[in-house]
Amino acid sequence: MAPPGQQIIINMLTPISLKKPLLTTLPALSLAALSLFSTGCQEQAKTAPEAPTTPKASVAAPLAPTEATIATFDAPDPLPALGDEELNNIYAGREKLPPPPVPTAEQIDKIAATLTTEPVGVGAPASNREVWDALAAQPEADFLMKCAEKALNDPIVPITKELWQSYEKTGSRLPYQEAANSRYERLRDLALGEALEYKGRFLPALEATLTAILDQGAWSIPSHNKSLNVFEGKEITIDLPSSQLAWTLATIDYWLADVLDPALHARVKSEIEHRVLGPYLKAVRTGKPFWWMVSPNNWTAVCGGSITGAALTLETDPKLRAEFIAIAEVILGRYIDSFSTEGISEEGLGYWTYGYGHFLYASEEIRKSTQGAIDLLDNEQVFRISQSPVTLELSDGVYGAFGDQSATGSPDMRLVRFSAVRYGLPGADRSEFGVINRGARHSLGPHLYSLIIRSFGEDAPQVKNFNAADLSMDDPALRSWFPNSEQYICRPGPDADKGMSVAIRISNNGEHHNHNDIGSYVVEYEGEPVLLDPGMERYSAKSFSKHRYDVSLNNSFGHPVPLVAGRMQKLGKDSYGEVISATAGDQTDTITIDMTQGYRSPGLEQLVRTLRYERPGKNNPGSIVVTDCVLNSQPEAFSTALVSRGSFEVLDDSTVKVTHKGVSLYATIDTGGEPFAIAESPVLGFFKPEKPVAHRLGIYLTSPVKKACIAVTISPTPPAQK
Repeated sequence: MAPPGQQIIINMLTPISLKKPLLTTLPALSLAALSLFSTGCQEQAKTAPEAPTTPKASVAAPLAPTEATIATFDAPDPLPALGDEELNNIYAGREKLPPPPVPTAEQIDKIAATLTTEPVGVGAPASNREVWDALAAQPEADFLMKCAEKALNDPIVPITKELWQSYEKTGSRLPYQEAANSRYERLRDLALGEALEYKGRFLPALEATLTAILDQGAWSIPSHNKSLNVFEGKEITIDLPSSQLAWTLATIDYWLADVLDPALHARVKSEIEHRVLGPYLKAVRTGKPFWWMVSPNNWTAVCGGSITGAALTLETDPKLRAEFIAIAEVILGRYIDSFSTEGISEEGLGYWTYGYGHFLYASEEIRKSTQGAIDLLDNEQVFRISQSPVTLELSDGVYGAFGDQSATGSPDMRLVRFSAVRYGLPGADRSEFGVINRGARHSLGPHLYSLIIRSFGEDAPQVKNFNAADLSMDDPALRSWFPNSEQYICRPGPDADKGMSVAIRISNNGEHHNHNDIGSYVVEYEGEPVLLDPGMERYSAKSFSKHRYDVSLNNSFGHPVPLVAGRMQKLGKDSYGEVISATAGDQTDTITIDMTQGYRSPGLEQLVRTLRYERPGKNNPGSIVVTDCVLNSQPEAFSTALVSRGSFEVLDDSTVKVTHKGVSLYATIDTGGEPFAIAESPVLGFFKPEKPVAHRLGIYLTSPVKKACIAVTISPTPPAQK
């Protein structure tokens, strides 16, 4: 395990300078959309286990500062949970679904009867000048033409064996992926330029780039299969970039087939069938599925959606297109079923954008191909998923960065707004979906086919017979609670000029893109996540290896959760928290969590975390109290932590000032009289191990305890000013 790092005398800490994140303003439809969910958050309660004998009443009223003196402390290295030292499978215990069923002849015939005569692609062929000239007349087209002209002079970056092997040698994904993406981006810009202008000026460069891509031995990337057989084209891997590339190539061919060299046009289709469509069908027909077909996550939507889009764009045989649609209904349905009943993804909002975006693109392609007969958006669960980013926002574009979610990231709200158009939500505006642009971009390649909604979605019809108003929710200005997903967000209310918001997440440590962060929380104030879960970093070779939890960014030491007997949270699905009670009120919300099953430590009998959220009122700035109570069978070490990307400053014997980008909060520590000490440690990852992602302020009881509580009261004002 990585050591906690150099301990620093607390009054010598220096601020950490970070760039300000982009903030997202709620669209006009957001408040309406927020009212469309049923979360049942008046009160959820379970039978509580026997509580620690340490007084829990301390969390029911404001806490007085302890008389203990803050001391500097040389904290010991954190230990893994007992038994986790040699755990190699980070997803041990996850259940797999059976192989997707082979579509029957009756299913195929029924779908085939609904299909258009010819394949339908994104937008329209470039020969349809009524469509493309209208796009070319838009101001946005000037930028795209400049990009195309620049691409004429850009070289086609070579793809070499050395680039492929650099991943295995260095662990970095960047060298190969950046080289491959430069080709795909050049192709995208040239294709848009030619479709908009349609004079053949960009065609030679486009055909040269297209040929280079078709000549690549691999459309996949080495981090998904590093074998040289894959690089040389002797072995095929269907992964995210190969699936995405297939639909992008099919889209370009759909636009420009009539002007492309006939041999090149034929080769595009044959290569897509050989590398992607054929292996996909074989996997289903033989009952030997790819892993993402039976273990649903964002891959299921990205790969399944992209492959479906490519097939519906290329294949002329209606029964073959119908077979792809029948398979997609199962594969994409499995992706939707991977969300909680409240529409929340365990993978976080970054992967919501990636996965749900591809579900949405494929859904539109299926709807158009079947002339409206199959509309995957006609589903209440899909509706909840489509609007979940609205309900998960703390404030001003701030989201809880739980698991592999960027601490400063935000979802693509265009996906939310397009879905709102399809569902007929109040305030939904169609006009932005008829504007030409470059399509979605991603580190694994640009998604040109995203233009199916971004530039060609203005005329998308409203989902038939779907009444979103039938779904309701408590006041979203106060809270968004998702008890089944075990995520709770508390907000200051509509009448507060300003106030803190908080999100806390419980769940388990065996999820896709998991961090060991049961009970982790984020506190937002004035648009900044001052106290946070540190989120994700750029992936490297170790990110999904047996070493994933060797760094504090991924293990629980880098999160605002306790250490018990000096040990971190345990790995796997059997490491979980359980909500004992969640009580909502106009002024105060309280969530109590049993975290005992999240740990495997000597003598631990019970660990309970309570979060009490007090909304601001007259002469009251509001407060958040996080209390951790432990009960051991024998005296053991106990500590908890605060995490921030900002700086910590001790103000007195019980108060620490936390400042991030000019916004400050005050944390008052109460240990019930137990002596305590604090120590700062860097939160480190794999990508740049020398650069802290965040900083952790550990709050350590200096003597072993059988029972104890550590309460931290967080406020926008120092205690003396309350």
